[in-house]
Amino acid sequence: MAKMSHNPPKNPLGAALTTLRNKIEAMPGGHKLLAKNAAWVFALRIVQKLSSLVMMYFLVRGLSQDQFAFFNIVLTVVSLMSIFTLPELTTAVTQSVARGFYGTYRKIMPISFFASFLGTLCLLTAAIWYYLKDADPQAMSFAVAATLFPFALGLEQWKGFKKGLEDFKAIVWLSGQMHFIRTMLITASIIIFPGNFVLPLFFYFAAGSCRNILQTFRALKISDKNNPTEEKSLAYGIKASLISFTNVVANQIDKLLLYFFVSPIEMAILVVAEKIPELCKNMIQDMANVLMPRFAKQESYTRNTDKKLKMVSLAIGGSIIFFAFAIFPPIAEFIFGEQYKDAIPYGIALLLTIAIGNYSTFRSRFVMSKLDLSSYRDITIGMSAARIASSIVLVPIFGLAGAIASTIIYRIAMTVLVEYVFRKRYAITD
Repeated sequence: MAKMSHNPPKNPLGAALTTLRNKIEAMPGGHKLLAKNAAWVFALRIVQKLSSLVMMYFLVRGLSQDQFAFFNIVLTVVSLMSIFTLPELTTAVTQSVARGFYGTYRKIMPISFFASFLGTLCLLTAAIWYYLKDADPQAMSFAVAATLFPFALGLEQWKGFKKGLEDFKAIVWLSGQMHFIRTMLITASIIIFPGNFVLPLFFYFAAGSCRNILQTFRALKISDKNNPTEEKSLAYGIKASLISFTNVVANQIDKLLLYFFVSPIEMAILVVAEKIPELCKNMIQDMANVLMPRFAKQESYTRNTDKKLKMVSLAIGGSIIFFAFAIFPPIAEFIFGEQYKDAIPYGIALLLTIAIGNYSTFRSRFVMSKLDLSSYRDITIGMSAARIASSIVLVPIFGLAGAIASTIIYRIAMTVLVEYVFRKRYAITD
């Protein structure tokens, strides 16, 4: 009789991860660090979005569609107020630190933090407006957002500092913890107090605030007062922030138009339709962000770089198209439930737009790494203007379908503008 093996069957996932780790370890030094950074950022986005989907699972069941829509309109308004944090200063910190100017962080952080109090003022105005209308839960929601805004959004420059050091492992670990804690708190609050959207909003902003305060103190210890600063970074970050505001408006205008001029329920359906496509988009952006410190050190855009980006983009695009038709529909129906089933076709359409535009996303990060304000301005304002104009025309007439059409126009405009900038200003070298 043959002896039975006492070795347990191999875990396919564990074997795959071991193989991947061995391949990364066998890479040359620079490529190995890049691969590890990409893996860490990818892991963070997975944790973040899985946490978000868990929250969504309970929020769409614990809140009515009107309540869910208002919960998201608060987040939308807060996103618009992010202009007051001068968000591109964080990008400027990444570039400067990557080039060895560690002191740039200490110079930029206080400016962003104190400027963010203008956002607090605007959010308090919204709170007072709802209070005067006797809408106490809505007023309290904006009051909570106003109080925590400077800490939740105005102290994120530590991320730029860590990215410049290529310490993506720390970002993943710290942010992963925050997303897990926030998910648990929001989920518990909606289970215990269904129909209450104020408490979930408090936990949403409070978790990020605590993390940012702690990491800001730690980053200040690492960044010595005597470290050199890059003089151009501050001016670039402020100007780039003003330019990027057009993109923030472009990304949020559909929700605002749907909520205030069409129907809060259609706005809620759009939020659901965007959720999983946003995961794919964010993961592509994260992969591009991992490359930014390398692009910042690279003198020109080479033929080899372009070839690699095309290959990666083609693989990503094909994967997204397969996911959109084969995997997305059942996942979306399970997470969001029967009442949001109408969001699935719109979600598929959004996934296809991301597949089309992912090559341009990678190339645009090369432009952003060069303190090239004119090219950044042309790309950002051009594609944002296309979306804002199309949304203003299409959303009031066609509602949710108009919002999706506007997104398609936005992606096409981005692809055309990035190609134009590269043809005009970034010749491919050998």
